[in-house]
Amino acid sequence: MKVLILGGGVSGKSAKDYLEKRGDDVVMFDQHIDMCVVSPGIQVTSELDLGFLSKCKKVVAVTGTNGKTTVVTMLHEILGDKSVLCGNVGTPVTAVADQFKDKIAIVEVSSFQLEIPPRNFKPDISVILNITQDHLERHGTMQEYINCKSRIAGEVNVVNSDDPICRQLDLPNTVWFGGATHIEQNTNAVKAVLELLGVKKKFEYKRLPHRIEHIRTLNDVEFYDDSKATNVSSTLAACRLFEKSHAGHDVNLILGGLAKGQDFSELFAKLPSNVKNIFVIGDATKEILKSAKTWNGKTLQCQTMDAAIIKAAQTGTGKRIVLLSPACASFDMFKNYAHRGEVFKAIVADYSFQHLRQSQPKPYKRQVTSLRNL
Repeated sequence: MKVLILGGGVSGKSAKDYLEKRGDDVVMFDQHIDMCVVSPGIQVTSELDLGFLSKCKKVVAVTGTNGKTTVVTMLHEILGDKSVLCGNVGTPVTAVADQFKDKIAIVEVSSFQLEIPPRNFKPDISVILNITQDHLERHGTMQEYINCKSRIAGEVNVVNSDDPICRQLDLPNTVWFGGATHIEQNTNAVKAVLELLGVKKKFEYKRLPHRIEHIRTLNDVEFYDDSKATNVSSTLAACRLFEKSHAGHDVNLILGGLAKGQDFSELFAKLPSNVKNIFVIGDATKEILKSAKTWNGKTLQCQTMDAAIIKAAQTGTGKRIVLLSPACASFDMFKNYAHRGEVFKAIVADYSFQHLRQSQPKPYKRQVTSLRNL
């Protein structure tokens, strides 16, 4: 075949290597384009679908607004060398397709990867963890976002019964799971998949970096990195978790970044009472501050991550939490959510926070701009 690949990122380069090994004639176009008009005679496919031209023993595919990476990582670690981990988790499907033959493919799947209806990608077990508003700047409407997520449907569908949108999905052969928190739901989803695979093995829930990760405790202040919270529902889940696990602790929340078309009024309508102060950074500041007018707590605009952390640490008395849980994408100030989390951790680790010891703070000279290469 003569093949044109649009986009020279990790997935594009992997697809090029995969096709060239098959003997196809491949051209890669890596310039920005706003629209591609395709003639009816040309077949359009995704890198995800391309990879499943290679057959494998079984396919377990996981999607959801939140929790995808945690669940696929847990499944892969439990199954060990019987499985191959790939997809949106960071390893393109085409990069490991030659390992599929006798393995179970554990695939993290994003809504972007399902925009083009798949032909070869047919999961034996699909998992839908949750569906809440996200990526509306890409998909346009919430219904289109739901449509993309639903395209993951497999022979058996493991679906969250505690998610109101998931309950409305009309999928065949549904196995339901639930749980009071994101952690319980993720754990129960893993249990359901293992049972379907006939695997009987005990496991412990594993929290990945930048997901409510404890960084430091200084006197009465605890610092947590939840940079992976890139949407409203994930931030709400983190705040509710502290309401249960740290009763009596006030939460000083750091919000902001790229909004991705989200409506922040839901966040302020549902924030638990343990959130007392919010410190806003990034591109979505105006939108967040506008929505915050309906909220009874205090909201402060900050120019940098440094300033937000210092103000959050200074504000309040007694036992309290400084929580980075932005409810936004990171690309306005950082490379990705992991980079944002690493910057947060570096500032928290390096800063003396002498003001917490009732004296003047030592000036923190490094700014966010100097930390962007972390």
